[in-house]
This record gives sequence, structure tokens and C-alpha cells, in this order.
Amino acid sequence: MLTSWIVERANEELRASQLLQARMVAQTINLDHLKALTGTEADTNSPVYLRLKEQLAAVRSVIPQCRFVYLSGQRADGALFFFVDSEPANSKFSSPAGQVYTEAPKSFHRVIGTRKAATDGPYTDRWGKWISALVPIIDPQTVLEGMASPDAAKAMVLKAVEFYRKNGRERFLKEVNNPQGQFHKGDLFAFVYDRNGGNMKMLANPVFPERVGQNLIDKKDWAGGKYFRREIQEIARSKGHGWVEYELENVGSKQLDHKTTYFEGADDLIVCAGAYRGDGKVLAALGLDVDANAYDWKLLRAALPPAALTLALAAIVLIGSTLLARRFRMSVTPTWWGQHIEAALVAATGLALSLFVGWLVQQRGIHDRNDAFTQLAENQSQDIAEKLRELRNIGLESLAHLYEHRSTVALNEFDLFTPYLTKDPTVQAWEWIPAVSAADKTRFEAAARADGLKGYEIWQEDAQGKRIPATKRAVYYPVFHVAPLAGNERAVGYDLGSEPLRRAALETATRTGLPTATDPINLVQKAGSQKGMLVFRPVFDRENPKRLRGLALIVLRMKNVLPMDLNNSVFIELALRRKDGTSESLATTWQADSSPLTGISLTRPVMAFGKVFSVTTYAGPEFMRLHPVREGWLVGLTGLVTSVWQETRNVLIVR
Repeated sequence: MLTSWIVERANEELRASQLLQARMVAQTINLDHLKALTGTEADTNSPVYLRLKEQLAAVRSVIPQCRFVYLSGQRADGALFFFVDSEPANSKFSSPAGQVYTEAPKSFHRVIGTRKAATDGPYTDRWGKWISALVPIIDPQTVLEGMASPDAAKAMVLKAVEFYRKNGRERFLKEVNNPQGQFHKGDLFAFVYDRNGGNMKMLANPVFPERVGQNLIDKKDWAGGKYFRREIQEIARSKGHGWVEYELENVGSKQLDHKTTYFEGADDLIVCAGAYRGDGKVLAALGLDVDANAYDWKLLRAALPPAALTLALAAIVLIGSTLLARRFRMSVTPTWWGQHIEAALVAATGLALSLFVGWLVQQRGIHDRNDAFTQLAENQSQDIAEKLRELRNIGLESLAHLYEHRSTVALNEFDLFTPYLTKDPTVQAWEWIPAVSAADKTRFEAAARADGLKGYEIWQEDAQGKRIPATKRAVYYPVFHVAPLAGNERAVGYDLGSEPLRRAALETATRTGLPTATDPINLVQKAGSQKGMLVFRPVFDRENPKRLRGLALIVLRMKNVLPMDLNNSVFIELALRRKDGTSESLATTWQADSSPLTGISLTRPVMAFGKVFSVTTYAGPEFMRLHPVREGWLVGLTGLVTSVWQETRNVLIVR
């Protein structure tokens, strides 16, 4: 019993941890990218699909013991399929875009239907044996407000039954079938079945009149779902009324939605009304798989302490029984030790139980401390993830839209637009980088000087890092508009295409049409030893979508992404993660000559700008001071002292 209880607790904690990891990954998925996927083979070569696949591979490397990370969806017929996974395309374990997941457990469908995250397993499919965490990703723009509640559905059924009792069958069915009648209010409506002969023939439905006259007893809510009408029929027969849960098309969103229906039997009729959840359209479900065998090893380790206690107690009983039997057979007076076998057995038993109880109390304290830390770390890392998301979705997009919707933007117009953006301390600079052809270089430089940029020229650095005029090439990508100018003067005119890392990122952004960050670089602004990154967002000509006008750009100092006012409660590290499992530290909140002293940490993967970052939060000395774990040691020590004292007391009494 004790072992089962401890293993069950360990199982709950492991599943909760896996579900937390899956939730953190799901929160960082770019919804616009997800909406761009079709869930078919056509996605295979799309830039969005390829980017997500590469990012999921890097995410997998962040999470210990994670074997697969993937996005799955559900078709109208209920079939589950894969959008994209973390496996290389040439891997035998890869699931191509659109591949149907025929072995999917029912829980996968349930997560999509109920919009509730869950874990499942162990279960077996063609790839192996797994424990899976599943998190629905919902489009917030499709969430339906003001949906009817289950209480309102029950009230409508009671009202309908009363109407039937007063007005009779014919008038009642006519009123329910009336779309403008009193039994249809928005998404809430009554519907009626005839249960004669074991059938479930629909007699009235104001929203789906095509179902009237059909016997629906053998029709599921969806292809892989359940025969919910059989459940309604059975409960109505045995109890007269009740509730049933199922998934059905929402009349508002026109997609599969969870529905809770109340029903009552009235003579040969069953009167029903249901409430949709209305949580919004599920774009996909993010899955995170852990090998079930590795999971079982963790549970086995959790069972070791109670197993050790059982063995210890068994050994005490066995040894004690042997010694007592031996003493019983002795014909002479036993030795001093033989006279105190019982006391020794009591002491040994007390010691074993005390140590085990102390361990239990210690584990409980560690669990409570880790829970408190997880909440703190989750909030801190979520703030950083939100900051990067806002930079992508709001700041960078707004700057790009300024140039997308205007043929020319003068320097003074740029200066009027950017004061709000420059309030963000995370960003070193907001910039506009035009694409300037070699033939247009001289004219462009002259126009820039005429617009107020004195002495403007396109330049680059030589091998020693000194400024020289840009060498001849087909296209230049010079820094043109910069905000704030103060502190960024040196960057003006610098050709980003002259340096390989910057050029690689801007070419990727241009080719894919997606915001793209460079690998970590040293900024032209000479930001000391701090690492920086540039994030490009391409802007194309509205009349000729294939012609690149330029790139909106944000310059990040990675140190500024992290909060500085943590009061030693936690330490945070921001790192760049790559799909091959390697990482590069970008910034930390602790000094270079020190490091976190505790092993308590939480790592959140963050997908942004075509990269995967990890935000690792460590417990600091202030947190450890406020959350000490001493109770287990005190209990164990108390038990040890008590056992020794009891044995000594027994010996003294015998003497």
C-alpha cells in the first residue's frame, strides 16, 4: 500500500512536470505560422513548415528525455494527422506533413474536443511505447463570448417539458421546430427525440431541420467519437433525466466543440438542450512524448525507499526471530546481549521507521519548495517570452507596416513614428535598411544627405574593424533610418550585407518572407562584451511582391532582455539553442565570476525570430532562505534519539 501510494505520487509529479513543459512550448508557437499550414504534403517545402520543423528539433534538445515534439490536427471526419514534427525529414521516425495518425489514443481526440490539456500513456504505436503530454493550441480570435451555460440548457428543458404538459404533443413539436420560437435563443436550442421501439428518431430541431425524421441511434458525434444518443436513451430509461458529454459542431463557430446536454424523458419523448464550451477553434494540439521505459525507471527509483524499508523490517523480523529461537533453546543463562534482544529489535524497528518517516517529511518539504519555485520561475520566464513575442508581433510589425504602406518615408516622418518604440529598453535601435542597387548607390547617398543625414555614405569594416567605403557589389543594405540616433550614430550607413552573419540572416528573411534573427554578434555600436542580435523583417513592393524594398530591423542587446531587479531570489540565463543539442549563453543576471549555487532550476523554450532560446531560472540564495527544508532531518534525528533512549531505558530497567 505504502509503495503504491508513493509511486502514484511520483507518477502525478512526473506527469505534471511533463505537462508544464508541453504548455510552455505551446505558448511560444507563432499562431500566424500555424494558421499558414494546410496539414497536407503541400506544406513540405513551405518556409513556415521548414522553420517550425527546425525550431521543434531545437526545442526537443532543451527538454531532458523528450523524444518527440509535434503539432497534430483533426480533420472534419475526426481523423488525426501531423502538421509537423521534430524529426529530420530523412529519419525513419519522421511523420510527413499530413500523415494520418491511425493509432492515436482516444485521449488525443478528447484533448481537441474538450480544449483541456492532458497526459496519456503508456500506450504503443508504430514508433514505440510512450507517455504523451498534449496541449490544445486555441485561436483566441475565435473564442465565442456570451455562450449559453449548462444551467441555461437545463432551464430550457424544464420549460419545454412544462410547455408539452400544458399544450400537448403536436403544438409542442411545432413550437420547438420554429427557428423563431421560444425554444431557440442564439446558440441555445431545444431538440426532441422519439424513443419508441428503442429508436432515437429526431422529431424537432430548430437549427438542424434536415435531421428531423432521421433515426440517429447509430450515429456517432464524430467519426471516432461515441454513440452519445444511446447514452441519452439509456439514462432517460433508467433515471428519467440526466447529463451527457460529447463533441459536436458548434452552431456559432461551425467547428467541432465540446457540448454538455441536459435531457428529460416525457412520455415517449426525450427533450434535450445543450451548452457548447465555445473556447475557440483548436488550431492544433502540441504533443510531447517521453519514452515509457525511461519513465518507468523513474517510478522504479521512487519505489526504492519504501522497498528498502520493507526489506529492513523483514530483516529485523528474521534476525530477531532467529536470535529469540536460539535463546529459547539455550540451557544456560543468556549473555547480557541475549537478555536484551527485544529491546534491540524495538530500537532497530524504531530507527528504520524514523529514518523512513524523516525521508517522507523531507520529500514533502522538497516538493512544496519546488512547487513554490516553479510558480516563481514560470512567471519570470513567461515575462521574457512575452517580451520577445511583443517585439515580434507589435514593435517589428508596426515598423514594417510603416514602410509597406508608403512609397517613401522621410527622416522626419520616421522620427515622429518611433518615440513610442524607443521606450523599450530591450532594443538598442530600431532601423530601416533599404535595398540599394549598385546603379542607385550614388543617387541614394546624395538623397540621404539632402534629407538631413550629413556626410552620409555607405561603408563597411575592413579586416581590422576600421571604417572604409563599401566595396562594389550588386546590392547594398545600409543602415538608413535609426531610432534613437543617440548612441547609434556609428551604425548609420553601415552596409549589413558586407558581413557574413548579418548577410546570411537578411538573405534568409528575404527568401522566406519571415522575421529572422542573426546568430549572436558584436554590434557595430561597440556594446562592450555584451552579445547582440539583429532581427530582420523583409518589406516587399506592394505593386511587385517579388521586389524587395528593404528590411525593418531591431537591434537587441541580449543582456537587456533579462530583468535586473531580482533581489537574489532567482538567477536567469538566456541561451541560444540549436537543433544539434548545442547551446550558447547570451546573457545572465549574475556576475561572470559567480554562478547559481543551487541545482533547482526551470528551463522554458522560447521560439522567436526563427531561433529557439532557452530561459533557465535558478533558485537564488534569497529564495532558499525563505524556503528551507529541515523538517525531515529533524524528524529523523528525533526518531533516532528516541530509539536510542528507549533502548537505554529498557536496559537500565532490566538491570
